[in-house]
Parts: sequence; C-alpha cells; structure tokens
Amino acid sequence: MLKKTVSVGFVALITSALMWGATTAAHAQTDLGDYSDEVSVTVVPTVIAPGEDSVITFSEDYFEPGETVDVTVLGESADDAGLASLVHASSTMSTSKTAESDGGMVATFTAPNDGRGVYNVVFEGSRDYTAVITVVPTDVDVAADVVVGDTSLAGTGGGLSPVVVWVGLGALAAGVVAIVAGLLRRRSSN
Repeated sequence: MLKKTVSVGFVALITSALMWGATTAAHAQTDLGDYSDEVSVTVVPTVIAPGEDSVITFSEDYFEPGETVDVTVLGESADDAGLASLVHASSTMSTSKTAESDGGMVATFTAPNDGRGVYNVVFEGSRDYTAVITVVPTDVDVAADVVVGDTSLAGTGGGLSPVVVWVGLGALAAGVVAIVAGLLRRRSSN
C-alpha cells in the first residue's frame, strides 16, 4: 500500500515540476522567415516630399543570392514614381530586381513630383516585404527623422496562466498529502 501511495505522490510531484519548469520556447514564423534569423529591412526615410528618394535596404541573406525579386509600387500617381533605374511606371508599377550575391538588396523609391499619400512598395521573392512610404506635399512640414525599422518580435503574452499555476499547486499539494498520509498509515500499523 505504501508503494502505491509513494508512487502516486511521486507522479504528482513530477507532474507539477513539469508544469512549472518544462516550458518551451515560442516559435514564430513570419514573412521574414524564422524570427531568430538575423535579417532586417530598413526604409529611410519613411516620410518624404514629392520628388524625393527613400532607400529600402535588405540585409545579407534576406533573399537567395542572385534571386529575381518581383517589385510592385502602389499609390496615387504611381505612373510617375521611380524605382531604382526605372524612370516611369504604370499606375500599378511592376518590375523585378536581382538580389546581390550575398542575398541583400538596395532599392531607391523616388516619389512622383505630384505624389501624395501612402505608397506600398511590395517585394516578392523567397521572403516577402512591403515598404510603406508616405509622400507629403511640400506645403506640409516633413519630419525627416521619422524612421520605422523595428523588426523585433511582438509581445506574445508569454506568461503562466493563473489556471496552470493553481492546477500545479493543487497537484503538488495532493502529492504531499498522499505521501504524508502514507507515512502516517505506516507508522500507525507498526
């Protein structure tokens, strides 16, 4: 009988220890691939005036080396927007660029002279990315120091649920009670 009680108590103790200590790392898959990959994209600046440039830089290993990447520009007056060596484009401009031998790439978006509003520069390859660039008319003050480049993993709320905590404490308490009861029963039978 004591063996059974000790076994149940031991199982309860191991179960509660696993609930408390055997947490696993979160695994997130994003358009950038595995979030632990050290790749990044910078868009500088993200707010420009008509006729100005915004440089979109992809780090090494973002794309496959020498990969052909499809590029599309969407926005008001996109037919006058420029991207890299293109001078004119259609309303929804589509072209392609080739990644460098290290997998990186640099593209320069030139806002149309009469442009205004939000432009999406969409890159589609082994990894996808959409650069969002805002073109503000010259009569509006453009904040040149606005930069969006944070590629860190978003908070996931990764804490222990109160339910898990209470179930673990309950299992631990039940295990302790079972062991103590078994020991007391053994002493009283002797």
